[in-house]
Amino acid sequence: MPIVEELIKEGRIERPGIGVTIVEVTDEMIETYGFPKGVAIYQIMPNGAADKAGLLPRDIIVAVGEKRVETIDELKEEINKYKVGDIVKFTVWRDEKEFVVPIKLQQLGG
Repeated sequence: MPIVEELIKEGRIERPGIGVTIVEVTDEMIETYGFPKGVAIYQIMPNGAADKAGLLPRDIIVAVGEKRVETIDELKEEINKYKVGDIVKFTVWRDEKEFVVPIKLQQLGG
């Protein structure tokens, strides 16, 4: 729903998120640590969606749904295709392995 329509209908704008602070994986991180391209989790909001799903700092998000993501903008773009409350599969890299974890999207900032 377009932002203006949503604001008129709902009285507020809901933006989905997972409750993390993130950084892009740099070429230096790839060379030094062997990380894949993606978006690294720096901090996790206690009791947020990512925390409840078992994600950890230093986990690297490499895909949202079926779409690979390499930048913060790509990650946000993919998450914004969904609504608050949707359960979305995230592909995450940890300890040199990829795994898929379903995460229920929360209201950004809350």
